[in-house]
Amino acid sequence: MAADLVTNSKKLEYLLEVLAGNTWLEYWKKNPELVFKEFLDQKLAEYKIINTFVKFGPDSVVLDYGIGMGLIAEHVCRSAGKVYGWDIDPAMLEYCKDKFSDTNNIELLHPNFPVDSLKYSQINTIMVNNVIGEYFDLEKFGKLLSQFSNILGSGGKVWFDWYNINQKIKTLPTNHPIDFKTPEMTHFTPQQVLGKVKDNGNFDVVFLDEKYHHAKTLIKKI
Repeated sequence: MAADLVTNSKKLEYLLEVLAGNTWLEYWKKNPELVFKEFLDQKLAEYKIINTFVKFGPDSVVLDYGIGMGLIAEHVCRSAGKVYGWDIDPAMLEYCKDKFSDTNNIELLHPNFPVDSLKYSQINTIMVNNVIGEYFDLEKFGKLLSQFSNILGSGGKVWFDWYNINQKIKTLPTNHPIDFKTPEMTHFTPQQVLGKVKDNGNFDVVFLDEKYHHAKTLIKKI
């Protein structure tokens, strides 16, 4: 798998630009193998953080909402009983179809799949990695939380990351390409995130990070 990930192909360029943005893509082109290793290490670190709080196991039925290239889902699949992967981009899903061809506990969902119907799939964990700040404003974020609440039963968890405007200048390294995607990323305050969690779905906040620009939150359905 590693060889095709560092090949400078147009298909891979498209996938990486969608995931990380043009600035990072140019950084990658200068040394594809080394930079992609940094990228994989970053995704492994993200998985370890998520697993610290979520604790995936055989009873975990997971929806990876915005699976992308499956760089976090591949780690989750090794622990969870079942993983559903959804993405709006058909090219990402096609890549994942090849990537997970020998993985029995993952099911990929096409972009037009009615995600609300997953309420009958016993999903107890939802991951939303590198999606909220890239594609959702505050109103759409609230609607997404309501949708997740409809899918989950009592005790179900949602892990999501977001961009904290209060920490943007303080903690974001200057000219560090790995941190960039697009200048249009949406930023929230912790108070806005807490407000949307309170008003959209029946959730308790388990963990909310306020210390970093790329913030993380875990909420649980009551």
